[in-house]
Amino acid sequence: MYYPDNVQIQSYIFTSMGGIYARMGQFDLALNYNEKGIEAAKSAFGEASGKLGILYKERALIFYQMGDFDQSLKWNQAALDNFEINHRSNDRMAAEINISMGITQTKLEQYEPAIEQFRRALRIYKTANIKADYVAYHLANAFFKTEKYDSALVYIQQVLNTRSNHFDASNINENPSPEGETRLAELTVALFKKADILFHRWERESRQQDLEIAFQTASMAHNFLRKARQELNVYEQSNQLFYNSEIALFEDHIKIAKALYEQTNDETYAETLFNWTETNKFYTFLTNLRFWDKESVSEEIWEAERSYLSRLSELEQALIVFEKENVPDSVMVLSKQILEIKSQQAALIEKIRAEHPDYYRLKYETPTISLKDLQASLSPDVLWLEYVVSPFATYVLAVDSEKFECLEIPVSNQELSEKIGDFHELLQSPFLARAIEQSEFINLSTALYDLLIKPVENRLTGIKKLEIAAEDELFYLPFETLIKTAKEGNFSELDFLIRHFEVSYHYSATARHALASKPRIKDYSLLAFAPVFSMEVSGNNDDPLMAFSPESAVKSRERAQFSPLPETEKEVKGIESILQKKGAIQTEVLLFEQANKENFIAKMKARPVQFLHIASHGVPDLKNPKTTFIACFPGDSPASDAENVLYANEIRSIDIQSDLVVLSSCESGIGKLMRGEGLMALNRSFLEAGANNVLFSLWKINDQFSKDWMMEFYKKYDLNKSYAETVRAVKLEFLKSESTANPRFWAPFVLIGE
Repeated sequence: MYYPDNVQIQSYIFTSMGGIYARMGQFDLALNYNEKGIEAAKSAFGEASGKLGILYKERALIFYQMGDFDQSLKWNQAALDNFEINHRSNDRMAAEINISMGITQTKLEQYEPAIEQFRRALRIYKTANIKADYVAYHLANAFFKTEKYDSALVYIQQVLNTRSNHFDASNINENPSPEGETRLAELTVALFKKADILFHRWERESRQQDLEIAFQTASMAHNFLRKARQELNVYEQSNQLFYNSEIALFEDHIKIAKALYEQTNDETYAETLFNWTETNKFYTFLTNLRFWDKESVSEEIWEAERSYLSRLSELEQALIVFEKENVPDSVMVLSKQILEIKSQQAALIEKIRAEHPDYYRLKYETPTISLKDLQASLSPDVLWLEYVVSPFATYVLAVDSEKFECLEIPVSNQELSEKIGDFHELLQSPFLARAIEQSEFINLSTALYDLLIKPVENRLTGIKKLEIAAEDELFYLPFETLIKTAKEGNFSELDFLIRHFEVSYHYSATARHALASKPRIKDYSLLAFAPVFSMEVSGNNDDPLMAFSPESAVKSRERAQFSPLPETEKEVKGIESILQKKGAIQTEVLLFEQANKENFIAKMKARPVQFLHIASHGVPDLKNPKTTFIACFPGDSPASDAENVLYANEIRSIDIQSDLVVLSSCESGIGKLMRGEGLMALNRSFLEAGANNVLFSLWKINDQFSKDWMMEFYKKYDLNKSYAETVRAVKLEFLKSESTANPRFWAPFVLIGE
């Protein structure tokens, strides 16, 4: 409702709308409504009204969220001036503006002015007898940035004392423990920071005690982290709390343990370093993996869990639609409903903790695999490479059955990301075979080899298989395409890494262990899905290059149109024939109308199969990974998104029992990268739904080449071979012929799993 004659109400409405759009990330609209709110407030209350200071502060926050720190500082100053005019320079709101200005100045590397702002806020808070740990934390950080480590440690210790329920010590050698604490997340962050400060002081002053106390503090921080995650237990939220703002600190934790391990050769430090790395990877993914025993919990509890997951999937899907369509009222209602469901879900988890402790431990307290257990699981011819990407360096943990190493690679996250981005773009190029592009490819490939493989070359003797735990943009890199020596030649002559090793990928060692512990299905059984999308259904598509389009969206969901994939019919029928000749008893192929969404879901739930083969369009959504989808054959009713596409978010809630999901769809391994959780793509959704292994693509590939690749895979596979061994055999087969040796054709498909 709009109130044309009441400017006070207008001001309130405009300001509220600005806040809503800011939370939705639509900053232009947020600024527009905020400005209208300011003008209405000036009209209603006057130019000097103290109410304007609050609106200025909100405008500063919008600019801060946009990353425009200069404008944010400007509007914070306007807010502070307004408060001083209204004789409110000593109240809590003024202190909050001081803090906002200090944080913004820290972003602008204006550390001394920031320290002064924080001190002003601290004086106001102390006068008002308000706990000031938040301000003290920012003061500690500002002093840390100026390398005044002694002052930084004084303030961070104050933070620990204030946030703890029972700890009070000025001695920086002492730390709280998680037992009995309620502010676990905040104490985790403070301990991370304290360890960081101590490590940097050790680097500068070489005080051995600083390094040892830094290690003890980092160890306690990770204990708090584990405890905090157990307390939060909310899907896809807990991990981001620790990664969005504090990820740079984890790099120093690696350096702390690495320095002590190299000093002492004590395996305890190696085990701890490995444990920290595993703890900080893919927590939500591990929680969602289905490797627990259903029989250890009642049917009522099991169904309640499934119901909450399904309901959340529906609501979150609807929320994304309303956010895209800019319907703030519906967004608010759905957000509230989602919070209510998550609250009920949290209560259920507490009930599970109390009544079904074994099941709770399996699902919600997934322990990280130890270094010793990982080594025991590796055969002598396997090398485990776990990469950790941080803002200023990259690390690789090289592990075989006998030896552990942590090696630092001197390349920043940004530099590595740029190289991989350029390389990934080249791999997709239809012009890769031209001399200029091929030369650029060879140079980039060898540069990435030098960065990522050369540091571990001395560990490759006797190795037949590389198992790689990727992180960040490394998820987009097929290591098989790396070349040791920059030697010009035809693609069929280049010395690709795949010529020497099998290669498979994992989210982490703990995820590898969890997936490997699940029952296997080895009987050649098949469920294949191929909507095909004939010209009649898809509409009149006269562009023969449509299948090569660099755009992800080769469809129009509103009109139920998807570009035809005629080769996929031959693909799935050919695969069924191959498996039947190998002895498969159960095979089923869904084509055209049978490959509709409802039927596909029902068939996936019906029975276990070794191979779930999907040959359709896979369309990633990099902004909202839950709306990444697989295209299905449209139903008879007027088409809608819900009827003709299967979303990643929906896949997660299906109970899929398959040993290998093969995503022959385009870009099934492309998605949004989330710090600490990795790649949010279709492949991950199938693992969370119950699949043991997933074969997927890293870029768009023509359905003719996809068919040839897949047919070769099933021909070469038998029950005595691993999937990784078979994938390598296919790629080597493609490399034999110059017509298929272009890595654009043989390299897109990669394997997560055995």
